[in-house]
Amino acid sequence: ALPISSTAFSVFHSIHPSSFKKQKKIPSALMEAAASGEGSAIRGYLHRCKRGKRHWKKLWFVIKGKVLYTYSASEDKVALESLPLLGFIVLSEKGEIGR
Repeated sequence: ALPISSTAFSVFHSIHPSSFKKQKKIPSALMEAAASGEGSAIRGYLHRCKRGKRHWKKLWFVIKGKVLYTYSASEDKVALESLPLLGFIVLSEKGEIGR
């Protein structure tokens, strides 16, 4: 067996296994619209309670091009999720149709 120098040992010893994890790939659909909502029909904060959960969570929503995007905050660049709104008619508070 080859001897390992103390310098090499300290370098390898300090590397944590979590640093080898692959970065999570973000689906391109979640990057199509920024939370700023440029070119969006409707955008704003809503409180949502998912099925099976007890608490409401404040989230930022953007409707752009017949897709509802969900963000943690209005400054986010990548959506948490997207939901196609095909077959739905989206109306603003004033009754205007969103395109």
